[in-house]
Amino acid sequence: MWSKILLNPSIKLENSRAILTHISLDHLKPLSEIGLDPRIWTHNPSYCCDTEEKLKIYIQDAIKSKQDFTRVSFAVFDKKLNKYGGSSSFYAISEPNKRIAIGKAFIFINQIKDIFLGYTWYGIDFQRTGLNASVKSIMYDIAFNTLGCNRVEFHTDANNAASRAQIQHYGAQLEGIFRKHIVRHNGMLRDTANFSILSHEYAQQRDRLHID
Repeated sequence: MWSKILLNPSIKLENSRAILTHISLDHLKPLSEIGLDPRIWTHNPSYCCDTEEKLKIYIQDAIKSKQDFTRVSFAVFDKKLNKYGGSSSFYAISEPNKRIAIGKAFIFINQIKDIFLGYTWYGIDFQRTGLNASVKSIMYDIAFNTLGCNRVEFHTDANNAASRAQIQHYGAQLEGIFRKHIVRHNGMLRDTANFSILSHEYAQQRDRLHID
């Protein structure tokens, strides 16, 4: 079962650049040091963690979602800079359909073997440094090679051109725009761009996407 793998308390996902461990309140202080800049949360539909208290709520929500197995969130440690740089998650987990997602979106769970990678954010100094590519390599590996996913999905703000370009760089293809898809934390409506990468597409690009 996917839950036995993803909820293993000793799970540690690692490559030459990054270490991913289950997020906890022990990460509140180091993540607060790099995560309270409002610019980080501009396109996030659910959170604007510009204070330590708001970030604490974010982490508490992640812990509860892990218990419900609706989201499994990780704190990301950057080996190069020797400090925590942000967070990323698996969510929208559907094991029967072998599908999972990576993307900044809401959470749902059904019975269809799929999962999403998402709730991803990094401190300003960690953006465009190669850290996210290393994290996606780790998460692709567990999604396709360990869980046996048929597809990995990404959701992002349709107006976030940088995020969309980055997702496409990771080999995912745009499948469409969900119009008026999410009500943001500030009450504004968001259109969501939906991307996916399939197992055979990952296999064809693995040498480019994999980071040891």
